[in-house]
Amino acid sequence: MKKFIFIWLIIGIWSRGMAQDKRAVDSLNHIINDNSNSPESRVLSCVRQGQFYINKPGEDPRNIDSASTYLKQGKQLIKVFNIRTADGELLFLAALISKEKGLRNDASRLDSLALTFLRKKPGNYFLGEALLEKGDYLNTDDDKQLSEKIALLKEAEPCFAGVKYVRIRAGLWKSLGDLYGLRQEDHLQRESLKSKDLRLFCFIFGSRRLQVQPSEVYKLRTARLLIPPSIICANNYWHAQFFR
Repeated sequence: MKKFIFIWLIIGIWSRGMAQDKRAVDSLNHIINDNSNSPESRVLSCVRQGQFYINKPGEDPRNIDSASTYLKQGKQLIKVFNIRTADGELLFLAALISKEKGLRNDASRLDSLALTFLRKKPGNYFLGEALLEKGDYLNTDDDKQLSEKIALLKEAEPCFAGVKYVRIRAGLWKSLGDLYGLRQEDHLQRESLKSKDLRLFCFIFGSRRLQVQPSEVYKLRTARLLIPPSIICANNYWHAQFFR
């Protein structure tokens, strides 16, 4: 059962790939190919494009090829412009590609190396992503690795503070709650995280409401966790409200 502890986190990652539609892909390609943009922004766009192809559902080998192409393009840009500010992000993408190829040992090594660079950028999106990847290589059957995985997820949480990362935070909080549940002494922390996670079930996308069970609403209220009556994303697609 423990092997499935990150199922919500995996769903969040899958959602990230699905959310990046053709318009976003075209926009990133425009940034990459426009010489008037800063070299760093072009490199980071390469990483995001590569991550998009890795996160696409299915096992199409062409997705790995596309991700590898963007990795190569990013490396060429940092070589041409002699910049070192995006080394961590490129290592992170290289780790994702190795993992997708089934080379987990190499992927873990590359992700750890990426973290040595990315930890110099607190709150950075790619730092959060690399921390989540690092946790995926740990075994929750081992108490020491379980504690390390909890620490990694807690470290990653501030990296997904924006409204656009709400689905990632939901998966992260759910995973933390499950991990705390493996340790009896962390029962209270687990209940707090479960209530924290319930806030995100109040989100409405378009006209479709995500239902919340009455017992869960009760936990939400008793936890006294506040959420603004309405949170509106820049594109006006996301709204939030209390279930009263």
